[in-house]
Amino acid sequence: MMQLKRSFAQFNTDRVIASYFADNTILYGLDIGAVDGVFINNTYALEIEKEANILCIEANPIYQEPLTRNRKLSKLYAVGSENMDNVDFHVVKVHDHNNLSSVSALSIDLELLESHQKHYKISQYTEKVNVRTIDFILEEWNPVKLDLVSIDIEGTELAALSAWKSLDVYKPKLLVVEANSKKHEKLLVEFLQRKNYKLDNKIEVNLFFTYL
Repeated sequence: MMQLKRSFAQFNTDRVIASYFADNTILYGLDIGAVDGVFINNTYALEIEKEANILCIEANPIYQEPLTRNRKLSKLYAVGSENMDNVDFHVVKVHDHNNLSSVSALSIDLELLESHQKHYKISQYTEKVNVRTIDFILEEWNPVKLDLVSIDIEGTELAALSAWKSLDVYKPKLLVVEANSKKHEKLLVEFLQRKNYKLDNKIEVNLFFTYL
């Protein structure tokens, strides 16, 4: 079983991910919603300790420079259900933590936004971004295989996954998907069950799906 010396992820998610793979596995993975590639990131430790091949995807242009500096492979895209250019990406700044990632998305999760507004000072603005599907990203990258997908795009995970036509081709062993509500979790479980994935574990908002 793969083990990590250090954890950079929220809830030790990276260590849980590692436990699904043999120690000698040469991992290939997608990290969608990677922010700067280090801050509470699910795959950074896998890359620096286990030489995992991880393509990091982030929509917010403010993170392009640090993400490029911090990680070997990265692309500045929002991930959605179709390929589009110059689309509004809604950036929500949580001033108390100088956080630009915890609510920001192509489509704002209003429940998530309201929950943050109750506790923190919030401001919003938009950035123009290019949207790409997971299929487009994988065709462009062309990895030899795909073992892992981690996706945290603040409520738009289901839209991105539903449009992934080659999921049945790549069949990654593990999908780690954030769900910020019970409703979102239920919809994700129902959809991925139809794709032969079972919910194997849940840690806080992170759902761990394994291929049957």
